[in-house]
Amino acid sequence: MFSKKIKTVFDVGASEGTFLRAFANNKSYKVYAFEPIIEKAYALAGRWDNVHVLPISIDECESWREFFFNEYSAASSLLEIDKNVLVSWQTAGHDLSKTTRRTVLSRRLDTICMDRGIREISILKIDTQGNDLRVLRSAGDYLAKTSEIIIEAPTGDIPLYSGGATRVEIEKFLFPQGFRLIREEQQSLGQEVNLYFKK
Repeated sequence: MFSKKIKTVFDVGASEGTFLRAFANNKSYKVYAFEPIIEKAYALAGRWDNVHVLPISIDECESWREFFFNEYSAASSLLEIDKNVLVSWQTAGHDLSKTTRRTVLSRRLDTICMDRGIREISILKIDTQGNDLRVLRSAGDYLAKTSEIIIEAPTGDIPLYSGGATRVEIEKFLFPQGFRLIREEQQSLGQEVNLYFKK
């Protein structure tokens, strides 16, 4: 009898674990959750047998990095919020102006795959508040071995985070590599969108 192939899911920017819960305790999936906010990583760790929580950030460069921890934790990022853009950003009552700085470890996705013997990625979800394109680039050759990508992007031409990628930049990076956009979901009062790509 043939054993069923286990699918690998990467949840980059796991936060409270909303996305990964769809795969938790499902033996068909092995989930790697990346969450640099240690309080959130600790809350997720050890809850599900098939979910491995790594309290790190993902970036193109492997190093200790400055991390901008926002009082509204969902807005925390390796990138700093552009105060000029924040003035016109709809925040749904959240104050995004209060930020402290932490130090977090950043690693590349491809080195994590090599270290753990991961050959391919079934689903790669990225929600890193502006740093999403750098996460994609960190996958290196493993992007060719990735089946589906879910990634957050701003709907406008000017991102909230300084140096953050636009939707156009993300699409220009993924389309030549054989990915096609299959659907999208608006969020953040229409200022951001989740893009679903598939090969």
